[in-house]
Amino acid sequence: MSTPVPGGLPTPDDAAKVFVYGYPLVYDLDEVAGFVAGGGALPVSGPYNRFVAARDLLGPETHFVSPNNDTLYLMAMCDVRGGPLRLDVPDTDGRYYVLQFIDAWTNNFAYVGRRATGTGAGTFVLAAPGWSGTLPEDATLITAPTGIFTIAGRVQVDGAGDLATVHALQDEFVLEPFDGSVDAAPAGVPAIDAAVAEDLQSNVGVGLPNGKRDFFAIRYNFPGFFPFGTMDYVAAQGTFSTLTSPDACAVVNTQTGVVCFDTGRPPSFSVNDYVLTTPDGTRYFIHDVDGLQRIVDREGNEVVFEDDAIRSNLGVELTWTRDAAGRITTLTD
Repeated sequence: MSTPVPGGLPTPDDAAKVFVYGYPLVYDLDEVAGFVAGGGALPVSGPYNRFVAARDLLGPETHFVSPNNDTLYLMAMCDVRGGPLRLDVPDTDGRYYVLQFIDAWTNNFAYVGRRATGTGAGTFVLAAPGWSGTLPEDATLITAPTGIFTIAGRVQVDGAGDLATVHALQDEFVLEPFDGSVDAAPAGVPAIDAAVAEDLQSNVGVGLPNGKRDFFAIRYNFPGFFPFGTMDYVAAQGTFSTLTSPDACAVVNTQTGVVCFDTGRPPSFSVNDYVLTTPDGTRYFIHDVDGLQRIVDREGNEVVFEDDAIRSNLGVELTWTRDAAGRITTLTD
C-alpha cells in the first residue's frame, strides 16, 4: 500500500484498485434497479422474477453494450433471496436461443440454450447458495452466486417476417416462484444509504496528560451506491480537540462490518497511529499500543518520548536506566 495522503484519503493507487474492484457491482445493480423502475438502458422494463420480451429488433439508438439485431431479447431481473424460481423453457425445434445468467458482479455463471442444454423443453430451478429443497423430476438446479442476478435471453429471428413466430415462442418461456405461490414483491436492490449502522461504528478514546479523556467516533464516508469510501473521526459532545490518522485506510462496507480495503480487518485493528490536536494547537502523536510518542506545540517546539529518555529539540533531556524488572533506578538530566 502506498503512503496515505493527508486527511485520511486513499492514495490514487488505492482509489484505482477500489474503483476497479467495486465498479462492476455498482454498475450492475444500478442497471437492475433501473430496469425494474423503467429507466434502464433497454427499451423494456418489468418487475422482478418475470420475463419481459422485447418485441422489436434493436437499432443503434439502443445504449446497451452491443445489442444484437438478429435476435429478440428476453430479460428478467431475479431476486431469489426469498426463495427459488422455476424456469420452464419450450422446445424451440432447433431454433437458436440462449439464456445468459449474470450475477451481481457481472460474472456469467450459467447458460441455458442450444449450445449448452439443447433446444428441447426443460425445467430448471434457480436458487440462492445453500438451498436444499427437493427438485422436481427431470429438473436441473442452477445455483446463483448472488441473490440478485439477471437473465439476458436472446432468440434467433430470421428477418421481419419471422417476428410473429418468435413473439409466440418468447411467451412460452415461463419464470415463476418455485412453489407456484404469488409472493410479495422481492426486496430488490437496497435503497441508497451512505450511512453505517451505529453498531458497526467504533469509538476512540484518548487520555490526555492532564487526566482528561477525549472521545471520537469513527465516521465512514460512502458516496451513494459505492460500498467503498474513506474514514475520519468526529469529536463527541464536550470534546474540542481534533483527531486524525496518518495511516487511515480506504474502507469497505460489508454485511459483517466495515473493514480496511488493503488489510480486510476492521479499522480499529488496522490503524495504529493518531494525531490529537488540542484547541491551543498542540499536537500529540500517539501509538495505540506504545502510547504517547511526541508532543509538538504550535511554535514547533518538540518533546520526544523514548524507552529510556525524554528529549526536547531545545536541548533539554531526561534519561534513565532500569533494572532487570523494568524499574527506573537512575535519572540523569
